Amino acid sequence: MPTDVSLKFVSFHIDSLPIVNTQHKRNVRFHPRAKAQDFPAPENYNGFLAAGLFWSLLHPDPVFGKQISVFFLVCVIVAAIYGGMTAKRSILVVQGLPALLALIAVLLT
Repeated sequence: MPTDVSLKFVSFHIDSLPIVNTQHKRNVRFHPRAKAQDFPAPENYNGFLAAGLFWSLLHPDPVFGKQISVFFLVCVIVAAIYGGMTAKRSILVVQGLPALLALIAVLLT
């Protein structure tokens, strides 16, 4: 379950990079005039959350890996609540619901 959430956050992170999505969804390229100041730095939290969730899966100690997973899944849920309150309510469903389900699954194992 954390794998699904981490893969989702990898895609969110890629979406927040300075790229331009042309009319064809698969034709994505870097914008030549994109500047770092054009894109807010807090958008990079998606990559941080994805990396943390992958780290939890790869950690050699399964008990500590579970603790890492719980921490980052709670971070995803908090980010989804904040995003749902400030940006779009759909963020609660798209990001928060999978993270909540993954958290429940991790806590039950």
